[in-house]
Formats: sequence, C-alpha cells, structure tokens
Amino acid sequence: MGVLVLICEHPDHLPPNPSGNGEGIEVMQVIAQAKASRGADVAEMTEAEINGYLHQRADPRGFLFGDWCRFDEVLLSFRSGVCYTFTRYVFFGFEFYLSGIYRAEEDAGRPIFKNYGGAIGRMPVAPAFMRIAQELFFGETWRGLMLERETINRFGQVEFGQGTVRLVPMQ
Repeated sequence: MGVLVLICEHPDHLPPNPSGNGEGIEVMQVIAQAKASRGADVAEMTEAEINGYLHQRADPRGFLFGDWCRFDEVLLSFRSGVCYTFTRYVFFGFEFYLSGIYRAEEDAGRPIFKNYGGAIGRMPVAPAFMRIAQELFFGETWRGLMLERETINRFGQVEFGQGTVRLVPMQ
C-alpha cells in the first residue's frame, strides 16, 4: 500500500503546468538564430518557454484499450547541471508521473545525455535500473520528439542552469 501511495504522489521539482500561450514559435526562432550564427549566438531559454513549446508539440493520446491509459504531457525542470524529465500519464482516471534525471555531457563535439536515476511518482528508481528502463519509460516520448533531438544534436554543448537551458553552437 505504501508503494502505491508513493507512486501516486507528485514528484519533486515538478514545474507548473504550461499556459500554452504560443511560445513554440519563439523557441524555434531562438534555436534557428543560434544555429545560423555559426557560434556567435547562444540559444538561452527558460523552463516555462520550453514547457510551453512541449505543451503544443506533444499531444495527449490514449494507448491502452482506447483511453484507459493515456500519455498526458511531458515537462522539463532545469536545475544547475541537471534536467528533470517528467511524463504524466492518466491510468483509469488516476494521474502519475515517470521522471528521469539527466546531465548533459559531450561526446565527440556533440551533446549526450546521461541518466542519473529517476522515479515513479515519488518512488525512486536506481540509476542502474533507469539506464535499462528508460526506453520503457521514455521511449515513446523520445521517438515523438525526433525533430527536437536532431536539432539539439547540431549544437556543440547543452548547459542546464537554474530554470534555464543554454544551447551553445559548435564553433
């Protein structure tokens, strides 16, 4: 029973729900300008801007027996050096979150993201297990955001700050 309570609680570092006020175009403009500058401009965006964009981009959809279980939303929360990724699901009317903790690193001049654990609700999941289970937890979300992943891979560095993310073009 205790595990069910932990799974149903909202996780730590969960950002507020985005307002959906049309920030998607602005996010893409900032990224396009930074890419076009060939290293002169850095794309810096806030957590709210990114989550507003994701709110527009990742539509809710049912996937188990119609709408019994459905993906509802993806949210990101940025802390110094760390990105928390949250996917919200609704299962028989109950909402729960799967979350992952990622750090941006560099490999051959390209950003890579290493998993450092996660949680189901507030029940922690060990980093060793998350490295194996992240395809199960986030695979569908990552495949749905292929355009964004390809765009980020064209940058040289990704830096997470308190409530912000910076995309540094390759020089």
